[in-house]
Amino acid sequence: MPAGRPTDYRPEYCERVIELGRLGMSVVEMAADIGVARNTLEQLWPAANPEFLQALHHEASAERHDALATMHRARIERLAPISEIQHKNNVIVN
Repeated sequence: MPAGRPTDYRPEYCERVIELGRLGMSVVEMAADIGVARNTLEQLWPAANPEFLQALHHEASAERHDALATMHRARIERLAPISEIQHKNNVIVN
């Protein structure tokens, strides 16, 4: 059995990581909030705790989904047909 410092990991960190991800925090910000090094959050805890790995994947998946939705909306706005441009007081308003 390896000797060393006991882990600071707690199962409630899974929900915390998901919550922080929804707030748009980066991995570095999440680690600071929890009080651990980035390496602990990204590598050590996920390797030893499958539920934490799943929480990180959930957070990353939600973040990717939000980013893709934002890019999609921006693309649609750029490609809006001229017929969707409204005229107000003889000034074109997008």
